[in-house]
Parts: sequence; structure tokens; C-alpha cells
Amino acid sequence: MNNSLLRIPAFCFFILAGAMQLSAADTALLGADDAAIHAALKESMPYGKATRETSAVSGQPFREVNRIRVTAPPANFWEVQLSARNAEPIAAGDSLVLSFFARSPEPAGQMAVKVQSSNSLNDISSLEVSKLELTADWQEFRYSFTARTKADTGKMLLVFFFGHQAQTIEIGGINLVRTTPRPSEPVTISPAGKPLPVIPSDLAMKWGNVAIGGGGWCLEVTPHPQVPGLLWMRSDVGGPWKRTASDKAWQPMALTQAYTPRSYGGVGSLILHPTNADIAYAERGDGWQIGVGLFKTTDGGANWTRVLEKFADGNRHEARKWGNPVALDPQNPDIIYWGTRTDGVWRSFDGGATWKQVFKAPSVPAGKDSRAYLDPGIRSLVIDGSSSIGQGSEKRSEHVHFYLHGSKDLPDAERGLYVSKDGGDTFTRDTAFSEMTGNEPVRWMGASADGVIYAQNLTGVFRHDPRTGWSKVTPTEAKQMGTGIAVDPKNSNNVIAWGKSKGKGEGKWFHSALFRSQDGGKTWTFRNNDDKDQMTLLGLTNWNHKDILAPSSLTIDPHDPRRAYATDAYAVWQTEDVWAPVITWTLMNDGIENIIPLSALCPPASASGNAAPLYTGVSDCNGFRHADPHVAPKNQMKPARWDNAEYNTGFDYCESNPDILMVVRQINPYNKKDLAQGPATIMLTTDGGLKWKELPKALHANYGGGKIALSAKCTSPADLKAVFAPGNGQNVRYTHDGGQRWNDALDAKSNEPVGPVAYDVDAYTYYRSICADRVDADTFYLYRFARKEFLVSRDGGKTFTARTLPFGGAGTGDDKSPVWIEAAPGRAGEVWAALSSGGIWRTRDYGQTWQEINFLEFGERAKGKSDPRPMLFAFGKPAPGKEADEPTVYLMGRANGDKKTAIFITHDIAKEKAEQIQWQKLSDWPFDCFDSHIFAADRQTYGRLYLSGVGFVMGEATDKAKVPKAP
Repeated sequence: MNNSLLRIPAFCFFILAGAMQLSAADTALLGADDAAIHAALKESMPYGKATRETSAVSGQPFREVNRIRVTAPPANFWEVQLSARNAEPIAAGDSLVLSFFARSPEPAGQMAVKVQSSNSLNDISSLEVSKLELTADWQEFRYSFTARTKADTGKMLLVFFFGHQAQTIEIGGINLVRTTPRPSEPVTISPAGKPLPVIPSDLAMKWGNVAIGGGGWCLEVTPHPQVPGLLWMRSDVGGPWKRTASDKAWQPMALTQAYTPRSYGGVGSLILHPTNADIAYAERGDGWQIGVGLFKTTDGGANWTRVLEKFADGNRHEARKWGNPVALDPQNPDIIYWGTRTDGVWRSFDGGATWKQVFKAPSVPAGKDSRAYLDPGIRSLVIDGSSSIGQGSEKRSEHVHFYLHGSKDLPDAERGLYVSKDGGDTFTRDTAFSEMTGNEPVRWMGASADGVIYAQNLTGVFRHDPRTGWSKVTPTEAKQMGTGIAVDPKNSNNVIAWGKSKGKGEGKWFHSALFRSQDGGKTWTFRNNDDKDQMTLLGLTNWNHKDILAPSSLTIDPHDPRRAYATDAYAVWQTEDVWAPVITWTLMNDGIENIIPLSALCPPASASGNAAPLYTGVSDCNGFRHADPHVAPKNQMKPARWDNAEYNTGFDYCESNPDILMVVRQINPYNKKDLAQGPATIMLTTDGGLKWKELPKALHANYGGGKIALSAKCTSPADLKAVFAPGNGQNVRYTHDGGQRWNDALDAKSNEPVGPVAYDVDAYTYYRSICADRVDADTFYLYRFARKEFLVSRDGGKTFTARTLPFGGAGTGDDKSPVWIEAAPGRAGEVWAALSSGGIWRTRDYGQTWQEINFLEFGERAKGKSDPRPMLFAFGKPAPGKEADEPTVYLMGRANGDKKTAIFITHDIAKEKAEQIQWQKLSDWPFDCFDSHIFAADRQTYGRLYLSGVGFVMGEATDKAKVPKAP
């Protein structure tokens, strides 16, 4: 019988018995004889940049190797690869071991490994090694991992990547084995009794934001044309925001409160009614996937109604910074045009009540995904209001322009600028414009009241006069134009645009020059934004950037042509004179909470007073130490390097000495510089986060993120114990000296390494499957999702004993609800676990027995049935009068048959049985929280909660008797 999981040609690999040491219970699925190794090994190499050959080798447990020569590094490391498919089906939850030998004769080599689906990039396992460092000596590499989903024969792909640099790599002795899971110790499930009914809390919650100020991508400021000082701002995460002349900060509008099936949808475009300041339209995107439509408010943003449901563009990669596809007709603001991603152009004559498609997007070939084929669709649409046609309610501007983008597969004959000369009834492609621009996509278009239109792409600036047509007006000192162009609404001669100058800062992608013209583009001056003699920035914040970073837009104020607004990768800026010899930009970020939350940590107070109440991990910008969550911190935990975007994926602190913390930091895995440096590091602080230092690599520099747990007691880093669950399919590691040396944690029965903990992989993985006991310094806990196993170590992480649980963790990989374990402060052996599709459970004896937290009767848990259940929990500071070992517990869930999520609180953690716990309803789910992966409670302030939403949302409890009654 052929048990090989991989099909590899006999002329490439001959695996000898003994190459992998197996126990009697394991099965070698890549056979020991040549007959079991007989299928094709696929290669993928760019012509002229890599070659492959086989050669014999002696003195190794294999006879032939593949030699890969990369003569020049390709654009992407994955373009040089070898891959193999499985010859036998794989079941979800199968325990697998991959082993192979590799070396690099010249120079020191680099490679990567990934297990994925054969027809997509979706993982079927947690094995993804971003970088392996190779030497001239043969090294054996071995990885234990668990299949998240099933893979029928030929549907799993094991891929080796070699395109990191010019190099020669030899690889042989590949084997893939399915191992038999070890028997686990039994556990006891306590029968659940009838729970106490939920009662109202005597506390009221006040909701707001943790102050950070900015983040995400601020995309564009839109001033109201008739109300001075009334500004709106759209962004790629949440939003929009609004600010009046009397406001001291931006105010979040309610668009993010509805229609949020997934998190982090941004506002792809926004347009204001020219005469009614209460009316606005916003295109709402839905994360990095598809959009959810066009919305309208008639009360200044307090409420929104979806007026058209089509594919929109929220925070979709570069296109989020390209123009505005929604426009109101200057001749009749009840006429609206919307250029969508995949459905062409739509028009409404009645303020969005009814719609008709006026331009159909190009047809998509069979087998193509419209979102990819047409992406990003239409991103710039402008209307020339200088002439009109029609009468009455159908009176409208004569000329409408839009630019249709598309993937490289879209023919050039269909991509480009389209114009209507009959008031938007029909559109034709402007071939002359395409010839002028070389068909380079237009990033921005802007129009003045006299009908003059400016367009910008990477190659230049173009001006359209209604009388003379298009002309090229690119600044002669521009090396490349960027993203963002603005024309004075009342004087088309005044135009400003971002680009790169041929002088200072020319090689910096993020850093730009501001080009200025006051004669319609005939002549230009420029100011480099990283030159203090040309631009001055006031109010620099915690982002540690010294210039306007990666600009995304420019706007000239319609009420004062000297005043302008700029947005960039993290902020909104304003200048009172954009034409001055030295432009002074002032930061105006107050109230903008636009960051993507990744993690939150709330330690108890320390004797030194240095331990902050909150530490946050965020996308792109590391994270922050919050001495006061109401005040934006001045610095990141470590200055960001924007060519190496960094993410904090896991935190923990020492319970007895919370000045000591560790954080796992993942560097952008898609940047070749990052891969050369190693994609992740662990940082240590001993003074509550005031200063951080990098620890030695916990592995051979090839893990990507992960989670970490610190022992409950230590006096200094020298005696600090920690357990680290890396990403990228690596084994769990432990240290007993504060991270100077790391070793594999072992299975107590087999004495083999504990394999990876599923899902604790990267920055955007919202699971915590590892924690430390908060009393016992030698106790650590792991939860292995795919096997439904709870693992306990009583020797500081050296060895773990597994206990199979009959609840939670289906292991299919299809259920994306959170998996979270956390030890209760002050209570040795007590751990709570929020398990995928399994509610919340607790153990009070190190995992021997378990109780379900059934604060209401939930009924039958039928597959596909959505019944009320608790979802996540958090431990906070004990209530006044309670002991230190009686932390307040907060719970997120649904009760009484409600379909809406709410927040519950209890002070009864000391109750022996779960059904004796009295739960109180603390709050409905906050209006601006639309995700649930972060749910943390302050351990220094009673009644304070932190949640993920638009930025970090903070709730603070107040006695209801002290809350003023509404008039």
C-alpha cells in the first residue's frame, strides 16, 4: 500500500529507512522504497533567473538532491519554487511532520516553506516558514503541524521558495509523515445546573476611545462649500469624521455603526450636498474583501441609510488613496453619479431614491473573478459644470468624466478615461487621452467651477479646458507624480499636487514634494516635505515621523485659497498659506481614532508605579504604552520603520513584577528587507515599557509573530520563565532566563517537542492559545484547537501534559470565532477558556475538571443554529470591598434570546459552581464596536473595559445614581 503523502519523482529523492525516527505508533507516509516515490515535483521559475538540476550525494540518508541556482533575484521570492502534492487524503486535525535536508554551498542561502491549498493561497495548516538561513553544511529541518482542514488527494501543496537572492541551494531527503496523536489524560465535566437569571446592573457605562490620535490611512478632507469651517474626513478604517469651526476635535459619525459584517471597513469616497449641510453621501467599503454600498445621511451624520448596494471600495490597497468616484451634479445636486468597483456607473435623479445604470462595466471572461479582473474599478469621477442640458428636474451638466481602472488582464482598449457629452446618458473612451498618458492609470481628478479638470498619474499632470481639450502640464522638476492633486474651486489657475522631485529626497517612496502652480500648470515651484527650510511641521505626535508620510490627498479650502489640507498614512494636516515660501503645516488629529487594534494588555499596578494600565498593539505602528488612556501617548514602544512595518502580535507581563513585560513583534512579511532581517523579534522591558530591548532570536529567525506567556513570579529577567508559541508552524519554546536561551517544550509522555499551537500565527490572528497561571510561577497552559486538547505544564514550560476535552474546537478551520484562554488573577489553577462554537468554560484545578459558564440556558447547540451564548471574557480589578483573589469578570455574549450582543458583569468568581454566579447586564454592545477580537478589562481601575472597534473603544462604569437624568 502506498502511504506517501507527497508525490515526488524517483530521480529526485530516494529516502532511506532511518531518515526520520518514528515511534511504533507513527506511520511513515512517504514510503521507504522507490516504488512509493514516483510522481512529479512541480517547478516554477522565471526564465533566465533560475535553473534546476539533480545530482548524486553520498554520506547522507538520501542519494540525490535538487540543486536550484538563482542567477538573479526575481521581483518576488515566491517566483522560484518547487512544490509537491499529497498522494493520500488528509483529514482535519491530522498530526503531520515534515522533514528535509538543505544546504547552500554559495553564498549563505535563504529559503521559505509553506503548506497551502493547491488551488489558492489558503492555508490548510499552520506551517508557514518565512525564512530559513542555510549554510554550506547539511542541516535537517523538521516541523510538526496540524491540518486545519481536510485536503483530498492532490489538494494539498507543499511549496519550497528560493527567490530571496542570487544563490545556490541543494535540498533533499523530503518526507512527510502522519503521526498518531498521543493518548491524553481524561478530564471531568461537571454537569451544569440551572443558572441564576441575569439582572440589571447598578452601573452605567460611558463609552469613548482610548486616545491615540490618527492611524489607519486618512484619505481626504472635504470642506463644505457654503459653511466655513465645516470639514469631513474619510479614512480606510472606520469613519467618516466631522469637524465644525467651533469643534476642538473631530467627531466620529455613525456610518460604522451599521452594515459591518466584517471589521475595518473604510469610507472609500464621500461627497457633501452643496447647499444643505445636513446631507452627505459616503461609499462604505467592507474590509479587504467586497464593499457594502453607498449611504446617505440627512441629519448631518447621526443616521445613515443605504441607498444603493453595489461593490464599493473601502480600504482596498493602493486604490483607497485614488480619487473619489461619487459626484453630485453642480447644476442639480439631486443628481448623483457613483462609479463602482465592478458594476460600472450608476445615476440617480432623485437624491438616491432610485437608480439607473448608465455605464456597464466590461464583461468578465468565464472563470475570472470580477473583483480581481476589474479591480479597483472606477476611482475618479468628476463633472464639468460649466454647461448644461435638459430642463427641470433633469437639468444636468453636459460633460461627465471618469477613469476606469482594471487588472493587467483587462485589455488596454477598455481601460482608460471615459467621457459623456450628453449629460451622462452615454459614455465613450477618450483614446487621445490614453495616448497622452501611455494608459498609465489616473490616480486623482479634480474640477474647478469654470469646468477646468486636472488629472494626475505617476507620469505627470494633465489639464482639460472645455474649449481646448487635454494638455500635459507636468512640472519639469518632477521625477514622478504621486497621489493627490487639488484645484482651487473658484480659480482653476491655482493647483497643487504631490510628487517626487529630482532633487532632495528623490529616492524615498514615502516622502514627497509639493508642487504648486498659480498659472494653470505653465510654471511650477516645489517644496520638499522632508526639508525643514521648505516645510515646517507643528504638533508632531507619537508616530515619530518627521514629515508628511506617504501623502494621500490635497484639498484647497473653498473659502480661502491660501488654506489647504493634506492627509497621509496617519494624520490630517492644515496650512494657512500653501503658497508661502516656507509652508507651515499644523497637525489636526484630535479625535481621529483610526488605528487597527491587534492586542491589548492590562497589568496590575507595580510597586514602582511604572506599569501602565494599558498597553496596545496596533497595525503597522508597533503599539503604545498608555499611562493615561484619555491622553495620547507621546511615543511608540519603539520608533516605527515605515519600510519595515511592524505589528505587535502578543503581550504578557509578570504578575508579581508587572514592570517586566515581553512583546512579540512581527515585521512586514511581504517586504524583502524584512525577510533578510528575520520577520519577528521578542522585546523585553524591565521598567514598565519606558525602554525596550530586543532579545536573542527564540528560533532560527523564521517565525512570524506568535503569542507569549510570562511566569507569575520573578525578581528580575535573570529568573523570568516564559513560554512562546511562535507562528509559522514552529514548535512551542520556553526560557528560564528571561529569553536569553530558548528550548523546545516537550510532550511529557513522548518526550518529543510540543508542536505548534494552531492559529497563533500572525498579526491579524485574534486568538490566544497560551497563558501563564497568575499565582503558580511554574504553571503554564496551552490550548491546541485542532485536537481539542488543553495542555498543562507544572515545570515552567519544559514539559506539557495533554488532556483531551469533549467540548469546543471543532478543528475544521471553517469556524472563525475566537479561541481564548486566560488564567484568573489571584486564583491558582483557575483558567477560563472561550472556545470556538463552545461557549465559555472554566477549570479550578489545573484542567482536571471543567464547568460551563452558562449564565442562561442556551438550549440545543445544533449545527448552524445561532443560540445565545457567552463569547469572550475579561478579568478586571476587584470591586470595592472585594478581596484580591476576587477579580471582576466581564463577559461578552447574548442572553434571553436576544440576537444582539451585550456586556455582562459579575463579582462572584469565588462561587464554587458556575450556576451560582450572579450575572448583571452592564451595557448593550457599544455603538462603534463592530468586532470582538479584543475584550480586556483594566486591572488598575474598577469598571474600565477596552474593546476593538474603530480604534480602541473604552468603557468606564459609573454608579447609575450619579448619572444625570435626561431632561
